[in-house]
Amino acid sequence: MPKRGRRDVVTLSAELAAEIGCPTEMYEDELETRMETKSGGVLSALFAQVDLLRTRIFPLLSQTDLAIVAGLNRECRRAVWMYAPIDNPRFAVEDCVASVERLRWARANNCPWTEATMRHVVTRGSLAALQFAIQYGCPMYAEILVDAAMSAARARADDKEESKRRADVCRHLRAHVAALTLDVETRLDDAGRELAPLALEPSERWKDVRDMHPRQIRKKVGEIRDELRALRWRTSGGDGEGGAAEGGGGGGGGDADADPASRLARLERRLELFERVMKLKLRLACLPGGDGLVRLARRRLSGPSGDVDAAVGLGGGATGG
Repeated sequence: MPKRGRRDVVTLSAELAAEIGCPTEMYEDELETRMETKSGGVLSALFAQVDLLRTRIFPLLSQTDLAIVAGLNRECRRAVWMYAPIDNPRFAVEDCVASVERLRWARANNCPWTEATMRHVVTRGSLAALQFAIQYGCPMYAEILVDAAMSAARARADDKEESKRRADVCRHLRAHVAALTLDVETRLDDAGRELAPLALEPSERWKDVRDMHPRQIRKKVGEIRDELRALRWRTSGGDGEGGAAEGGGGGGGGDADADPASRLARLERRLELFERVMKLKLRLACLPGGDGLVRLARRRLSGPSGDVDAAVGLGGGATGG
């Protein structure tokens, strides 16, 4: 037989238990069953105790807790609107990054799954929450390791548990970013082996293409698309001789115009190569890396920067990404 899940016991104050007609200790699932908003239910009795709500219950709840309560049903929303100390409480992501369970609940309830969420996970969340966020594709931003390093460096020395949490988060994040960077570099090498021999012009070298800035690659992709569009128009019955003469200097040699089909095939391969390189370079540009990241951390963090170098993991031998 499957094991029955653990049943947590909820302890209520004697005053609260007397007000709502419950024992001071009861199982959580039993309390949830009884907390119905129909006439005579626990919530109905509780919401009738206005002073209790204003002074003993709602002031102890965070903005996120109040937003959750308000979202349960109409009666809860009315009670929060009338008696909560916070007007129009809103869901705060930073309140849900301390554990995987809370973060999973937040994601299932339309929590913004953005770079801002990842920032809260890195600076305030647990290692398990970071692993969960990475596993489910929470976007990262280029300075995420800076935030992790700053968070680790600013941990109080006497708070060993918090210092360990921040160091573990930073270490795991650094390893993950290194793995992503290696994956992109490998994909770039694969693109060079597959397409470069058939796509590059005789005067071009794969090393130069690989080292191009994303803006240069984007400009190159636009030029190739324009030339490819013009060549397709000419070969499909456009202004033959005039078009060929006009497009003769578009990026290929004179022998390429003599064989439009061959030139068309080469341009298609060139477009595939440069588009793949552009996507990979843009992805690589979004990952932290290089001396520039360490310099940014030094500017933002007061005091010695050696700890930041070690935390980011880019020391003196790093190169720009």
